[in-house]
Amino acid sequence: MVTLKSELGNIASGISDEVKDVLKDQAEEIATSARSKAPVLTGNLRDSIEVIDANEPGFVGYRIMADARARPVRGRSDGAPYAFMVEYGSVHNEPPRPFMVPALEEGREPTLKAVENALGDM
Repeated sequence: MVTLKSELGNIASGISDEVKDVLKDQAEEIATSARSKAPVLTGNLRDSIEVIDANEPGFVGYRIMADARARPVRGRSDGAPYAFMVEYGSVHNEPPRPFMVPALEEGREPTLKAVENALGDM
């Protein structure tokens, strides 16, 4: 007789694959929404938004990153990051122009429903 405890690993691995696919799709949807909300001057900010794999032992997920950087100046090889200053505003009298938080808020319920549906289909 197979016990539930001995099968938990198999159950968890199946759930992880199914949920991982759903989470990836939802993260891409949120990233697309963030790109559409990002203010565009050069397109650098919008084009820097990407979904990255955040899988670690015991954790399945994705991060949506905006890693826009200013052009390098004064001999620096990389520019300073500025996406957070657009999102939250800056001390230089720049008002906030949120694009990530609204996209994440809009994506919260659809993501929860998609995961719930994926688990229900198993």
